[in-house]
Amino acid sequence: MENNDIEEVQLPEYMEIVNSKAFYHCVNLQKVYLNDHLKKITNEVFFSCTSLNNISMPNSLESIGESAFEGCENIT
Repeated sequence: MENNDIEEVQLPEYMEIVNSKAFYHCVNLQKVYLNDHLKKITNEVFFSCTSLNNISMPNSLESIGESAFEGCENIT
């Protein structure tokens, strides 16, 4: 999904997988709140989200796909 209006995302508690390119090239996305049940971030989920600067990985996370955060130079 390419969407320039999204600035913040909170994943629902029941979500365990974020599918490929879910937030692909969302250039204004700054903050992502992952839930405590998330197990997998697939390929290119946050690819080219150039404004993304705030994300915390939950302990439940088992895998991160290829290029999931490529182009996200501002992540802390």
